[in-house]
Amino acid sequence: MRVLGVSVPGPVDTIGRLGRGLAGLALTSLPGRPRRLVWSCPGRIYIEAHGVHGPGGERVARRIERALEGRRGVLWARVNAPSSRVIVGVGKPAPRQSELIDVIARAEAEPATPEEHAAEDELHHPADGAVHTRLLPTIMIDAFGLVLATINKIAPWAPLPSEVAALTALIDLHPRLRELAAGRMGGSERADSATSMAAAVLHGLAARGEGTALDIVQRATQWREARAQEQAWCRREAELITGPEHAAAEPVVVERPRPLPENPADRYARRALTLG
Repeated sequence: MRVLGVSVPGPVDTIGRLGRGLAGLALTSLPGRPRRLVWSCPGRIYIEAHGVHGPGGERVARRIERALEGRRGVLWARVNAPSSRVIVGVGKPAPRQSELIDVIARAEAEPATPEEHAAEDELHHPADGAVHTRLLPTIMIDAFGLVLATINKIAPWAPLPSEVAALTALIDLHPRLRELAAGRMGGSERADSATSMAAAVLHGLAARGEGTALDIVQRATQWREARAQEQAWCRREAELITGPEHAAAEPVVVERPRPLPENPADRYARRALTLG
């Protein structure tokens, strides 16, 4: 169809394309990361490692350290399990990062449970900045939703009731639905990004862009926060990590006999939303 002389795809075609695009974004966020996060400063390299965070992580950490310390150019290597990073002290000439990554990949282990996968996925080292977040694809979908809402206001071609678009907020606000979404998508951050993307598209189809604009402001603030953390870490890293004794940290594993009970805020939200 044409709007103001411009060819615009129909509702069915657009929704199909959006579905394929969101599916592609979801696939890129599944466990099994395609690239490994690496950060370096003079004399040290920080490399992402897997399988060191949960139970049994200490054994994997020692195996990684032994494998690295036998390499030429490596002065020492220590695993910081809470941040899922291997900190490698290097001399001159320094070894190639690709070689160190290969050594770590052979020595590490995959997380044993989906819960460990989710925990590793949501660990953010300050040096990562916004690289390991899903802020960029979320902002891109939000921007598309705003454009879609503007087109839909000028020439409604796929109108939806605004109440339908608001239903996505239930997943974020209802404690039980939020927990189910996090379990299905492998983590709360993935679920949060997915619901924000879906809300942006639905608000666009309903010609309502106010919520999407607010989400863009929130994501932009989170982006600035991540960048500020990265810059602060770069300034202070040399003071905080002066040698292997300051680099290592054992995994923090706390096994609860049962899940955490519902707190008063979650109880109120669940009851209010159920009644609504």
